[in-house]
Amino acid sequence: MAVLHPGQMLAGTSYQIVREIGAGGMGVVYEIEHVRLKKRYVAKVIHEQIKHEDGALKRMEREAQVLAGITHPNIVQVHDFGTTSDDVTYFVMEKLEGVDLRRFMKKRGVTRTRAIDITIDVLEALAHVHNQGIVHRDIKPENIFLAEQMGHTTTKVLDFGIVSIVDGDGRLSQGRITKTGGFVGTLYYAAPEQMQGKPPGPANDVYACGLVLFEMLAG
Repeated sequence: MAVLHPGQMLAGTSYQIVREIGAGGMGVVYEIEHVRLKKRYVAKVIHEQIKHEDGALKRMEREAQVLAGITHPNIVQVHDFGTTSDDVTYFVMEKLEGVDLRRFMKKRGVTRTRAIDITIDVLEALAHVHNQGIVHRDIKPENIFLAEQMGHTTTKVLDFGIVSIVDGDGRLSQGRITKTGGFVGTLYYAAPEQMQGKPPGPANDVYACGLVLFEMLAG
């Protein structure tokens, strides 16, 4: 994937690159501006090699659809998804000011009261998606963001890239986003059954949230 530079447009869109925020295994994250609305967002631009893996583009599209359909104060909001005229695939999400929980813990540490408040916020977000049959499967400090909004801090759950859709009986639906079998997620925060490749369920997310709480309290 070609590097995008400040001032460059996402071809065929109204989004202009402001700056690069960071990069990861899935792609590069940029701050962008809608040139007509003069409003800033965050765009995740997907690595070419990942996009062309078997089923990857469909999974990305499903992630965007899942997040676009969720409205909750503790879950990041997706505004757009598409592919540019020069074949660059991107997500557009709300722009958050703040820091992820991992960096916050390294820099300041977390008081017991703050740890409990953050955990409650994450559990409320998870309860919301679980009630819609969605399992996150990658709860960890890097995917929990402490956003500064209107003079106070709001906890936001990020990155629904490996979610699974589960039906009312706890079975994977036909619309699952990841392949059946094998381990997906982050090893240190995975429940034992998740590491064994068993079908995911809400308990996977609750287990991971418990580990994050332990880490906040234990330092």
